[in-house]
Amino acid sequence: MANYGPNPILKLFKAVSLVPRLREVRVLTGFSRVRPSDGIVKYEQLWGRPMPERISEGDRTGWLPACEVFGEGILFQFDDDAVARWEHGVAEIAAPRPMGQSGNLRGFLVHTLAHMMMRAMAPYAGYTLPSLRERIYDSDERLAFLIYTSAGDIQGTLGGLVELGRPGRLESLLEEATDRIRWCTTDPVCIEGSIELGLPETTLAGACHHCLLLPETSCERGNRSLDRAAVIGIKGRGGIEAPEQF
Repeated sequence: MANYGPNPILKLFKAVSLVPRLREVRVLTGFSRVRPSDGIVKYEQLWGRPMPERISEGDRTGWLPACEVFGEGILFQFDDDAVARWEHGVAEIAAPRPMGQSGNLRGFLVHTLAHMMMRAMAPYAGYTLPSLRERIYDSDERLAFLIYTSAGDIQGTLGGLVELGRPGRLESLLEEATDRIRWCTTDPVCIEGSIELGLPETTLAGACHHCLLLPETSCERGNRSLDRAAVIGIKGRGGIEAPEQF
C-alpha cells in the first residue's frame, strides 16, 4: 500500500493485489424457477445445504455441468482495525436502516465498495459491465473482495482490468467512484432506504439501479446488502471520509 497516494477509502485496505491471471471453474449445481432462491448461498456452504432444484437425479448424481475460464482481477483486502473504527462511526446511522437490522455492517461495506468499483472501472477496463464479476470474502479469517473478468479462451483476457489497479490510476478511480454515489437521481427516496423491489427481503437502503445495482451476471449476492450511506454517510454522519474515524 506504500506506493498508493492518500485516499480515505484506501485507508480501509491493508493490501491491494493485482492478479494478472486467474482460473475459475464454474459449476451449475442447481436452479430455481420464476423466483430466486431464498437467501444467499456462500461458497463455503455450497455443499452443506440443499439447492432449490438439483441438476440430476437418481443414478446420475455423480457429475455436474461445469466450465473452466481464465481471466484477471484485483483483490482488495481490508484492515481489521480500520473496519472496526468504521463500524463504530457508522453505528449511529445504521440502527433504523436495513443495514443495521442485518447485524453484519461489514458485509454492507464490502459489498457496496465492490459495486462502486465495478461501476467506475467498466468504462476504462475495456470490458462491458456485465463482463465484470465480484467475489466477496466475509469471514473471521478474511474480509476482502475480488473484482475480476474471465473468458473461455485459455489465453485469458487482455490485462485492461489489472492496469486500473496500479498506483496513480486506482486513486483517481476511487475518487470517481465516491463522487458517483454522492447523489442519485432518485434521492431522497434512495438514500432514505425506502425502495422496494417487490420480492421478500429486498428493501434496499441507499441503493438503486441508478447508483449501485449491477447486472445479474455481475453480483453474487442478488444486489442485496448495499447502502451508499456506508460510504458517504447521511448528513455528514458515518461516512468513510469523516476525519475522526481515521
